[in-house]
Amino acid sequence: IGLTTWRNANAVASVVSLDVNPSIQLQVNKNEKVLSAEALNEDAQIILEGMDLKGTQLKVAVNAIVGSLLQNGYLDRISSAILISVEDQDSQRAARLESDLTAEVGAALQNASAGAAILSQTLSTDTDLNALAQSSNISVGKAAMIQDVQGLNSQLDFDALAALSVEELKQLRETGAPAMPIGKDAAA
Repeated sequence: IGLTTWRNANAVASVVSLDVNPSIQLQVNKNEKVLSAEALNEDAQIILEGMDLKGTQLKVAVNAIVGSLLQNGYLDRISSAILISVEDQDSQRAARLESDLTAEVGAALQNASAGAAILSQTLSTDTDLNALAQSSNISVGKAAMIQDVQGLNSQLDFDALAALSVEELKQLRETGAPAMPIGKDAAA
């Protein structure tokens, strides 16, 4: 009984990723306790700096991450977006977590008077998508979003899209992905 309890407490049931441009991945057990929090890029390392989220409840960890994203200026503009992705073999648990986390992030953004958009999705485990995400140092959720954009325009390069923010990917998806954006600096 003790071994089964230990396995359940330490087995990954869900993978939750939060993407703006910082990409953060949380591995969570069935009890919604964080088993690990991983910064997938340099920006995410700054967001997670000084945080020890292992063993905390998922909602507490997400609130801490959103607070750090706000504090570091990633979600303070109307032209920003956060992508919440839940990867789980149990589709009902994934849908519930997606809904709960979207509400939690929405409340945090409303309390901070931030105008960022919230995007969310559930995913089932896909080893090809996992490998693609890992090779590009992005979350599986962002990789899935990039594949959606590439479905609209197959001429767009995956690695170039991986460098974009979630807001830029959202805009590409909404406009039918006619071409790669030139970027804010070039536009200015």
